[in-house]
Amino acid sequence: MSWEHSGLAVCLGPEYGRLNSKLREISDEFDTLVVQGRVREALDSRERFATVEKEYYMMPSLEVSRTVSSLNARALRALKEGDEALARRNLNKAMMLTEQDNIQDKNARLELRAMTLNNLCCYHSHAARLDLALHSLAKCLAIELQLLGAHRPGSRLNVMTTSFNMTSLLIRQRKPREALVHARRAFKLSTEEYSAVRQLDGPAKRVDSHGVGDDAENHANENTMEHAGKGEKHKCFSIGGEEARDLRAFACHQVAVTYEHMKEYPQARRYYDRALKYPCSPEFRRDVELAIGSLSSVVKST
Repeated sequence: MSWEHSGLAVCLGPEYGRLNSKLREISDEFDTLVVQGRVREALDSRERFATVEKEYYMMPSLEVSRTVSSLNARALRALKEGDEALARRNLNKAMMLTEQDNIQDKNARLELRAMTLNNLCCYHSHAARLDLALHSLAKCLAIELQLLGAHRPGSRLNVMTTSFNMTSLLIRQRKPREALVHARRAFKLSTEEYSAVRQLDGPAKRVDSHGVGDDAENHANENTMEHAGKGEKHKCFSIGGEEARDLRAFACHQVAVTYEHMKEYPQARRYYDRALKYPCSPEFRRDVELAIGSLSSVVKST
């Protein structure tokens, strides 16, 4: 019998350190008793181990969740302040705490891990390590698609925002055909999300989006550090520093941008026009109209 969870205790503090030491002590005692052939005493040792182990895992489940959320918030705050080393340390701890068995509720653990992977993507994207950013975000998306299949609350919106991020990253890497797959998924989910919200007779969900500068090439900004979805999950996209108000409008815009990069200009124009049919802010409408004007100029010059 062995016990190898000392890392969890290091992250969570002295109480978990005490329980961790106790479990390691009982584990060593059990192994010794087995070697000595003291079967009855070994069985008693195993029962004591099970009791302490239950206490260990019952305590961290809620505490680990809180700690992971806190570590993510601290990491992104550090990144915003320019302290990449501190951001990475906090994200590394959050990744370790979302490993198998640290949280009893599997779906809750996966949600926290996806959130951490998303923020790890933002960490790499911030330093223009786009391959590493894409690798982290692909892992995040795989988990979120799994949660979507399990009909986890909020999973549709999470997959949608991650698909937005994937689209933006792939466009930055000049891979528009791959980006189109994610842009189309995001648009499909945005319509499903709108229909679901309408059925509940509530206001459409919105994703706050504040950019850090304009990108004349693709009319989109990346690497924003504002909140999206759950409190500590952050996105890497926005348009012109303004929210689209209706996510269907934003999704249409991303599809249009992707087609524009593929030089499929009629399709791009179709989706730009479609974006304007959905409710949107004056600023968003202005940005789309500017994109249409720019597209028209490109078409005339070809």
